[in-house]
Amino acid sequence: MSGSTTPRFGYDVLSVFDVPSNARDFLADVIESSRAPEETEELFQESLLARAADWHYLIECAKSMRRARPEDRNSLQAQDVLADVWYALSGQDPPPGEEPWELTDRLIARTKQLDVDPKIRPPHITEPRGSPQEVALCDMTLILKPQSSISPYFVATSASDEAGQAIALARKRPLRGTVPSVPFAPLTSQEFGLIQEKFAHEPFWLLTVVTFLIRTKGTQAIPTFYKVKERFPTPTHIASEGNTEPLVEMIRHLGLAEHRVSLMKKYARGFLDQPPVAGIYHRVKKYDHRDIDPLSLYQHKGSSALLVDKDSYGQDLLEAWEIGHLTQGKYALDSWRIFCRDELLGRATGWNGEDRDPKLQPEWMRVRPDDKELRAYLRWMWMKEGWEWNPDTGERTVLCEELRNAVNEGRVVYDEKGGLKIHNLAYSANALTLGEEELMAES
Repeated sequence: MSGSTTPRFGYDVLSVFDVPSNARDFLADVIESSRAPEETEELFQESLLARAADWHYLIECAKSMRRARPEDRNSLQAQDVLADVWYALSGQDPPPGEEPWELTDRLIARTKQLDVDPKIRPPHITEPRGSPQEVALCDMTLILKPQSSISPYFVATSASDEAGQAIALARKRPLRGTVPSVPFAPLTSQEFGLIQEKFAHEPFWLLTVVTFLIRTKGTQAIPTFYKVKERFPTPTHIASEGNTEPLVEMIRHLGLAEHRVSLMKKYARGFLDQPPVAGIYHRVKKYDHRDIDPLSLYQHKGSSALLVDKDSYGQDLLEAWEIGHLTQGKYALDSWRIFCRDELLGRATGWNGEDRDPKLQPEWMRVRPDDKELRAYLRWMWMKEGWEWNPDTGERTVLCEELRNAVNEGRVVYDEKGGLKIHNLAYSANALTLGEEELMAES
């Protein structure tokens, strides 16, 4: 994969925010466009102050760690705040200090244990551990709690322990953009359940519905998309300037309405004036290279065949795709390649390999998406071929019979990273994540 090294203002603003890769280019375009909302300035200020806020929380965390340990004037270890900053950044525990009341604790423990355990250990106060962000969360939790009047040396569970439990519970909630929302379908099913499958033969509408799904839940975006398609059923209707305001009003509740409509109109005009054609490529920056298929060196035009010189495949041509003039977004390009490109090139009559030459590798096998739904879909497609596919590395292993049976019986759930985990029970709606399952079990 190659990309331009030219810096962009939009990328700089978004660098401190948690932005999924399939929406990064889209939001950067919004920020840099002349139609960007007035809130862009506020977003820019938040971006500038984000690093300062992280540093502030780190210092407060270090101070909290310092207060949690008694000062030892005879110790040779550094006891200033910066020393605890170093411990927090490196994820290490500070060296334990000398605990008071050691004799009292020894007598109490010996009385309770009756010489069962002759080794008496002084009480230990658990310190915040983990990354600076997690430690900062611990510190914030401690601030909210009232100070206890009970000696900390007799407290069974310290506040930092409770904060650690809070972090553990928070970890069960997967990060946004990680866990698919579509249930993992049995391998015997004809479709997986993505909206792209329904518009594989209509690439214009496939790109349009992808525009609706960017930074928006499918439960909100898809019903709105169908309403728009019903009212404006052709690219001509979408491209009409007279329909701009009605389109904006129909999708305003999804957010970024004007920019979405601008993309829809770009697609509509592109399919009307310059639709994608096999053999005509347009450069796409920061995206995958095309594989050179020897058969694709011949571009058929009517009854004649034009031989494309193999040496003419330079860097620019390798970075070019048939829809590069319509979109530069990875999510849209990945969706189109998986569901539409084989049909455009005449390799097959459908996204599922209908009437495909067995000697030709389908396009979806070459795609490495970042989107969680597309990753789940390709896992499923590879399983139908008998392979277990790793979306992070692209590596494959032979699908084991246990996992195959679990998928077909509905006994798989998504874990907190979007992977699959076999469960003993079958789920009718198996999009339940492992974290959600554990939370339900605890309630």
